[in-house]
Amino acid sequence: FIMSNIYALAPQTAGKIVLHTTCGDMEIELWSKETPKACRNFVQLCMEKYYDGCIFYRVVKDFIVQTGDPTGEGGNGESVYGKPFTNEVHSRLRFNHRGIVAMVNGGTKKNNSEFFITMDKAEHLNGKNTIFGKIVGDTIFNVMKMNDFDLDEDGRPEFPPKIISTEVLWDPFEDIVPRASMLEKRKPSKPSNDEVKKKRAKIAKKDMKLLSFGDDEDEEEEAIPINTQKLAISRQPRKQSEKKRRLPISKKPASSNLLKSITRESEQAESAEDLQQAMMEKMRKKQAAYEPPVEEKPKEKPKKKKDESKRKAILLLEQERMKYKKKQTLNKSERQKKTMKSLAMFTSTLKEQIQTEPAKPKETTEEQELMYDKNYDIDDEPDATNPSWMAKRLKFTTPIKDPQLDNYTVIDPLAKKTAPK
Repeated sequence: FIMSNIYALAPQTAGKIVLHTTCGDMEIELWSKETPKACRNFVQLCMEKYYDGCIFYRVVKDFIVQTGDPTGEGGNGESVYGKPFTNEVHSRLRFNHRGIVAMVNGGTKKNNSEFFITMDKAEHLNGKNTIFGKIVGDTIFNVMKMNDFDLDEDGRPEFPPKIISTEVLWDPFEDIVPRASMLEKRKPSKPSNDEVKKKRAKIAKKDMKLLSFGDDEDEEEEAIPINTQKLAISRQPRKQSEKKRRLPISKKPASSNLLKSITRESEQAESAEDLQQAMMEKMRKKQAAYEPPVEEKPKEKPKKKKDESKRKAILLLEQERMKYKKKQTLNKSERQKKTMKSLAMFTSTLKEQIQTEPAKPKETTEEQELMYDKNYDIDDEPDATNPSWMAKRLKFTTPIKDPQLDNYTVIDPLAKKTAPK
């Protein structure tokens, strides 16, 4: 295995051709320096319009698409050299990605006009087929469309795409001259004078009574004779029975109830003045009976009730805000006076409670202590309305002095397991 093959890059291309197909354009760049025989053969065949009308007669999914045979069967192509030419293998040209264009040799290493395009890498073909170009740009997706075609047992598409025309954008060979014989084959043949005269005679003798379904006048199809008696338009008058079937058409225009009533009164009126008065009365009655349509007022949307909890929260917030504003309005000296006043009230209340505290006997029994502490329970919560809580005294239990309590022992649970038996 040669390590240099990993870093080998494909050489630069020289030459470009576009295949206009029913699947879209396919741009092919050529390696004309590395494979001159194959590229010269391909460019000259494109100039001679050899590939115009060729179908892609073979498709192998995720592998290749094959074309280049004018018969559409495969194995019938011809090269510009008049005979097959040998393979041109280059070490830097490999089937390492999709879009590689190479010659079809049928395993004999002899090439004519057929070529194929890869739809995936095919390393097993390296050194067996001549690589002479590659598909470039977004046109590779037009090649990949053929991967989704319906195929028969032989790999032939049910509706095979074809090459409409070819265009040489960059000819790398300046000395290529298309063969005149090939160009004459591609030119449309002009009809001779005898054929033109025969066509004109046929047109002159054409029977217009015959019905033909062909688009061209030159088609020699049997015309269907037309029975002119049945298709002739009859101009005889209709029978009485047909006349009765027809509905009578009234020539009088449809009139409204108002006009009918006026006509009746006009017949009874003796003069034009009576008719005018009758018309005026009818118009007044119509105006009086007319009621303008009542416009429906749009329904008012019910107003959403404000959430009470939200309203209460806003009120509490405003109250706190007002208190804070009042505090800010006071001066420093006023705040100090207010604080000293509240402190003096607290000290006076505290002295009163201490003086009214019941005296505890010096020597008391346990029952008397319980009775004394019943009135002043330490665990009771202070009552804001009753200031008697100020008379309570703090009591601390005397600590037990035992020297053994200070001797702490450390027990290691792992020590029992590791200790020797």
